Amino acid sequence: MTTPLAARIAREYGTPVAVIDMDRIERNIARIQAICDAAGLANRPHIKTHKSPVLAKLQIAAGARGITCQKLGEAEVMAQAGIDDILISYNLLGEEKMARLAALQANANVTVAADNPVVVASLTSAAIVSGRPLSVVVECDTGRKRAGVETPAEAIALAREIATSKGLLFAGFMLYPTETGWAEAQKFYDAALAGIRAVGLQAAITSTGGTPNLKNIGKLKGATEHRPGTYIYNDRMQVAAGVATFDDCALTIYSTVVSRAGHDRGILDAG
Repeated sequence: MTTPLAARIAREYGTPVAVIDMDRIERNIARIQAICDAAGLANRPHIKTHKSPVLAKLQIAAGARGITCQKLGEAEVMAQAGIDDILISYNLLGEEKMARLAALQANANVTVAADNPVVVASLTSAAIVSGRPLSVVVECDTGRKRAGVETPAEAIALAREIATSKGLLFAGFMLYPTETGWAEAQKFYDAALAGIRAVGLQAAITSTGGTPNLKNIGKLKGATEHRPGTYIYNDRMQVAAGVATFDDCALTIYSTVVSRAGHDRGILDAG
């Protein structure tokens, strides 16, 4: 059934079109900031969900301490908008990216993630060209089987390599535990932390993520910050995870049914 709002949006903007509810966005920002504050953790929202400096600045104004970016291009846009505390949570590799990272690092406070020695070796060139030390966190795989070192021994070895590389500073650890794997993540982290301390290093940053883990926020002893992202809009996944309701969903895709060739199917212009 077409509502008056849907009809007006279709008439004025055409479909498909993405529409965000700013009242819900502001409510989501305030709610999650309060959760982070109550847990005693810095909120470092992941902006890959919205990619908007306007929305990132709303998150910072509400109390977020810095942002997380997944891509160098995202970080460049945010820095151009005046956002100065940026974590890039993905391995950066290659001469072209190092040149861009050096330019970014020369004008903003940037921390990058690494999970292997090849990336660490590449990062030194960006630090040297920028003329400023580059902070690096070790990404740790604590069960998701994505990127990240898979053992505490690997984490310790990579931390030592970062600390002894020209222009680089070992900044700490980045983790994304599974929703049910926080006990295992704690064991991994404790072992890695003990190992780096034994060689005279400290972890200024221990970063956990993401939105589905808001129900676990604060469970990792020693964490300093959390990286939620999808919470600004929310979606069916977050509702299923129990960290949002449908009333918290702030983004709607309006589309038009363009074919009813069969009684049991419809085709949308949204793909």
